[in-house]
Amino acid sequence: MRDGPQACFIQLLIKLEASPTFCSRCFRRNIFSKLGKEMRLLRSLVDIRSMLVIAVFSSTLLGGRLSPAIQAEEYTPDSPAVRMMIDRGVGYIERRFSSGQGLPYELLMGYTVYKATENADSPLVKIAINHAKRVAAETDGALSELDEYRYVVSVAIQLLSSVDPIGNAPQLTKMLDYLVRKQRASGAYNYDSQTYATQGDTSQTQYVLLGLWSLDHANVDVPPELVRKAFDWLKSTQFSDGSWTYQNPGTIRRPDHVMTAVGASAIMIAADMLGALRGGGGSGMKALESSEADQDLGVPQAFRRVIEVKDGDKGAGVTPATVASIAQRSNSWLQTNKYVREPGLTWHYYYLYSLERYQAFLEALNGRREKSPKWYNEIVESLQKTQNDEGAWGRNDPAGGSAESSTCFAILFLLRTTQKSIGDLNEAVAIGGYGLGADMTSVDVSSGKVEDKKEVSSIDEALSLLEADTKGKDASKDLASRIRLAADPKEREQQLDRFARLLRSDNAISRRVAAKVLCRGDNLDMVPHLIYALSDPDEATCRSAENSLRVLSRQLNTYKIPVETAVNANDQKKAQEYWKEWYRSVRPDYIFLQSN
Repeated sequence: MRDGPQACFIQLLIKLEASPTFCSRCFRRNIFSKLGKEMRLLRSLVDIRSMLVIAVFSSTLLGGRLSPAIQAEEYTPDSPAVRMMIDRGVGYIERRFSSGQGLPYELLMGYTVYKATENADSPLVKIAINHAKRVAAETDGALSELDEYRYVVSVAIQLLSSVDPIGNAPQLTKMLDYLVRKQRASGAYNYDSQTYATQGDTSQTQYVLLGLWSLDHANVDVPPELVRKAFDWLKSTQFSDGSWTYQNPGTIRRPDHVMTAVGASAIMIAADMLGALRGGGGSGMKALESSEADQDLGVPQAFRRVIEVKDGDKGAGVTPATVASIAQRSNSWLQTNKYVREPGLTWHYYYLYSLERYQAFLEALNGRREKSPKWYNEIVESLQKTQNDEGAWGRNDPAGGSAESSTCFAILFLLRTTQKSIGDLNEAVAIGGYGLGADMTSVDVSSGKVEDKKEVSSIDEALSLLEADTKGKDASKDLASRIRLAADPKEREQQLDRFARLLRSDNAISRRVAAKVLCRGDNLDMVPHLIYALSDPDEATCRSAENSLRVLSRQLNTYKIPVETAVNANDQKKAQEYWKEWYRSVRPDYIFLQSN
């Protein structure tokens, strides 16, 4: 024991703690850089999990002095540990995939592998795409009479709209027609075998709404009344305590965590399509009107305020306040009734998949996003323990459904697929296309939907044009919405710095474009430049600067610069003071110079 790995590790911890540079935040980083031969010995004897256990044990021996050093990991979908789990899970699915597993499972497996790899040329994904096209072709045939066909169609929509929304538009439209036909008078969706006319299936309704949400953002016109009816049904079936059950009315199960997460996420999906979620507007679905002033300023569609709707609009009455009240009740129930996985509990991984979606839309509703939230970190660590040697979940820990479907749901949770989808749609313009793929030359998502549109110019051409103070107003009118920043962080930072300099240009057009572009890339270093631009004599530049500040701060409903009336010096001064105060709250050490 004295010469064993535990004793060696304790000696190492004593050495680290004695170092004047040692601190708890640096523990994991320093532990590998300061170990010397002790670390090489330990690496050959114990794995990292054992080392952490020993570290906890050794902290007790040392009177608890090292306890702050042992901190929970902070995970994101890009963390090496998470990527390793995803890759192992994908490997399991690829090995298990066969054409005899049934259409729902094969589509789910193909969709999962595509979301994890973004490789449409994968043999598995190609087979799933062909299945999805077959599903579209059969919406009028005998296959569509299968009880689970609503699930099948919804997954097929998500796959085809993810891979190629423009090329697959005919199939997507055909599947929409099917979903229109299958909605019940109550607004819900259910199995055909459930003949009670007003009865609905919460899970199935959620899946259909996921499909409709994907269609909406693939530029397929979804009838607003279709979504509104589903919203109303979901609202009517939420219990007073905030929970949902599986089938309602005629409850088959008591309220539970799975269906509450499902119901809450479903109603927020519908609200997003009706324009009542992300800062007062999701895609809008043409049912709600955005402020014309916001449109003129080039505010991304997802961030535009919703103003008074016309009589008869199907989104009327669905407001952010309504949605917030529904979400607050469901969140209260979930917080009060803590989820504890019990042995043999069914659909555990489906719950995790639904929980990610619920949390993602809750972030959108609240207007802020956490990079590594506590709930995600805790579930990541639990998934590390339950993934088996094959890379699967739900095989050695029965959780309802098959190991293949459980593994798919676990992977989709780890990927945070809903958050990414919301981010892509919500911030496509706000980040100038960064992260949306290598070729953005013919795709415009400024309306929150995918549209075929040719690029005006490259980033360097745009900068050269503006820096030269060219007076070509027509050529630069929509330039800001077409600019794509570099994927490389250093190059992107240089581009943003060049745009920041343009805020001091004599050309108002250059300043307007720069004020719009500086919110892209999520770089808070641009905030002082935008606060400076709030004093610009050109009102459009001033308003665009505040719009960029709203995006960067996630304060999507904050307007300190008047939008409908003329801007005066007093308005500008108050706005600058407000945004300075906010910036100091996130960067307390920053000192504003007089010029700022």
